[in-house]
Amino acid sequence: MSMGGPDMGGGIGVPPTGDDSKKGRSGFRILLYVLVGVGAVLVLTCGSALFFAYRNPTVRKTIDAAIASQSAPGTSELRAAGCVQATVIDLAAALQEPLEQAGAAAAEIPTLYVTCQLASDADLDCDAIARVYLETVGEAPGRFVAQVNGSGLIPTPVCQLVFDAEGNRLGTLEEVAAQGRAGS
Repeated sequence: MSMGGPDMGGGIGVPPTGDDSKKGRSGFRILLYVLVGVGAVLVLTCGSALFFAYRNPTVRKTIDAAIASQSAPGTSELRAAGCVQATVIDLAAALQEPLEQAGAAAAEIPTLYVTCQLASDADLDCDAIARVYLETVGEAPGRFVAQVNGSGLIPTPVCQLVFDAEGNRLGTLEEVAAQGRAGS
């Protein structure tokens, strides 16, 4: 009775198979199980984080505002003018608590954002999208920011300007913020 040397392949009670190809597959199977396990942990972690974050009223209001921004008044007209993606998002509800804490200085902060991601052949600027938006809604509820982003995988801002409710250009966000600080 042999103890199963290297030529036997199996050891005591294990018949020799002669097929070593299954050894590579078992390593692959272990790797697959590890990757599936890591993926499951990531899905559970992200899902739990989103669930608990959404329970926060400020986060919920912000997410709801972002979802509504895709179909807000003026977005269809902005897309027709040459925006691949257009949003009109009013963050006033989501930022209500921080704005109340900021007091009088918060009146200078525009909470309405009109954004446009350009199609590659579109030639729009902030004045043009502000005009399209105001032609659709009549008058904005207050100051608003018009922002145009270029086309591409990672769009870069073309312009970002603040307008009053009637569409008069007030300047860049930085200029308006500096005017607000100087006036305080």
